[in-house]
Amino acid sequence: MEIVNTKLKKSLEHVHALEEKLQNAFNENAKLKVKQKEDEKLWKGLESKFSSTKTLCDQLAGVIPGIDEAMSLAEMLKCLVLNLLKVLCSLMDSLVSYSFCYAPLLIR
Repeated sequence: MEIVNTKLKKSLEHVHALEEKLQNAFNENAKLKVKQKEDEKLWKGLESKFSSTKTLCDQLAGVIPGIDEAMSLAEMLKCLVLNLLKVLCSLMDSLVSYSFCYAPLLIR
């Protein structure tokens, strides 16, 4: 009878140890579920930011050709203005030369 009681006591201790391990596993599982939910929230936030970033990149990709075209036009206008300045300078030089050459004749 004493042997049976000893075995029963050991079995009960073993059962209690297993219950404690099971409880610890449940607790760890609950912690992991909380962590998983937090990670899901973070992931959704990242997806949202990625989506916003992609939209912005798409918009920029649409604007870049227009900027390139505007830069080409600005370069052409710069050349035109420089050529006009050269012509105006040439005309001014001609007028100055003309006034020095012919001004004395006009005064007489």
